[in-house]
Amino acid sequence: MFRNLKFSLIISMLPGLAAVGLILIIMQSLWMGEENSRQLKAVEEGFVPALQLSRDLEEQLTTIQRMLQDAVMAADSEALAEITTQRDKFLGTLETSRSNPIRDKAQVDSIEAKFKAYIALATATSRRMIDPDAASDSDSDLTGDLEQMKDRFNELRKEMEETTTSDRAAMTGAFKSATDAVEGNSRTVVIITVILLALLTMLTAFILRVVTRDLGEMTQVAKRLADGNLTELQMKTSGKN
Repeated sequence: MFRNLKFSLIISMLPGLAAVGLILIIMQSLWMGEENSRQLKAVEEGFVPALQLSRDLEEQLTTIQRMLQDAVMAADSEALAEITTQRDKFLGTLETSRSNPIRDKAQVDSIEAKFKAYIALATATSRRMIDPDAASDSDSDLTGDLEQMKDRFNELRKEMEETTTSDRAAMTGAFKSATDAVEGNSRTVVIITVILLALLTMLTAFILRVVTRDLGEMTQVAKRLADGNLTELQMKTSGKN
């Protein structure tokens, strides 16, 4: 492989190969460092907050439902005023999720529309249940409203649970992607190192073979000189290096 190369060139290839290998490893590490930083930033600023917000929204929805039930059971119309605060809190949390880079804005709009439809019906129906005398003749059937309120709540909760499940899976996938990237970088560095060591080993073996051969010839020449045999003195060197 190296027979047609000058010996001096082969010697100079040793530090050259080492330098090339080192540069490749550094470039690979820098690139993977930037990639890992990008992925971790997405996890930190996108996936983790998205999952937390989804859980918060589920908890807030459950709190609103419980407050409505408590207000009806206690026949406390003043307690319904607190529902407005909880409603605004829910909508505020939902609005915060819009700024999340991984959040689907259409999904946020869907949850917002369903929540507003549910909370409006739930508040009005609960008020009628607390104070039946306050209901007007134009109000719809209470039983039908209760059934519709239940359907809207279940539909809203189902979509929110699906969102939370999706966010959890996305975060798990993001962590796995970051882990796979680190492992891939390690494998690449190992491959580069193995290839570099193999080339350096081949070069070193070739150099040792050439040097050993030339030293053997020089030893033979020295022996002939010592014996006084000058007529057959011929020193052969490889490639005249």
